[in-house]
Amino acid sequence: MRNLLSVILVFTALLGFSGSVFAQDVNLKNIGFTDMSLESKNNDLRVFFRNFNKYSVQHKLDKLMNMYADGYVNSDGITKKKLSEIAKEAWMAYPDVKYTQKIQFISAEHDNATVITRESIKGDTTMSVDYIPGNAYVDSDAVIVYYLKKVAGEWKIYADSIIHETTSLKYGVAKDIKMAIDAPAKAYAGKEYTASLRVDVPKEYLAMISINNETIKYPMDKPEDAFRSIKADTVQERILRANDENKNENAIASVGIAEAKINENDVNIKIKGIALLTTRVNIAKQFSESSEKKDENI
Repeated sequence: MRNLLSVILVFTALLGFSGSVFAQDVNLKNIGFTDMSLESKNNDLRVFFRNFNKYSVQHKLDKLMNMYADGYVNSDGITKKKLSEIAKEAWMAYPDVKYTQKIQFISAEHDNATVITRESIKGDTTMSVDYIPGNAYVDSDAVIVYYLKKVAGEWKIYADSIIHETTSLKYGVAKDIKMAIDAPAKAYAGKEYTASLRVDVPKEYLAMISINNETIKYPMDKPEDAFRSIKADTVQERILRANDENKNENAIASVGIAEAKINENDVNIKIKGIALLTTRVNIAKQFSESSEKKDENI
């Protein structure tokens, strides 16, 4: 659910659940995780997330929101009230996508629990543009950490955090073209990092691209960046400066796929596909040497 909501946040910028698979795979011990949970609590949490997915797929907003604590705030600053508003919009834009969630890790002790999931969204959306026939196809993958606590004897989600996320939304011929954006999963506030885009452009087309970054908020601003043209399989890079507000952000690539017809007197360019690709960059506060020395003296 958290993954779906972040998708609708991202693609508000571009434009101005019918199936579900649930599984579990508690197998992160080999890379340093220690499972300290009791089996009975694990079972309760598995049931919790089965219901969580069921209510998401069936669009039962009241029951879904009842699974969140009243003081819920996620790592992007979204509150429970705002989450409810975004859910309604997300279900309208993505009514028929395939949503999958796999539990990767559960740790529960007494009245607190942490659950790590791998979630994906794939399928056609209701989103369309006038100049390209057909609707958009969305493909998103994320790793999410949910934090839960017992409230009056029931598990409630009081916070969550996406630690990895990539998403693409494609129209027209862009659906059949391989492309990917890459950026570091974490960057320091106000510091530079490099985002790269690879597009395998078929020889009959040319691609117009832009790469920028936007803080994660609702609604998102529409990127204002100039496009540049590429004509072959290539990797484009841009050095971006992370926001200095300690807010998480997305590295965003906008791609236009065009067909150029050259006549004697002019060149006619027709857009045949568009795509928006994002990858999450979580922002960490930058500490200076002076602040570290100050802490040492306390």
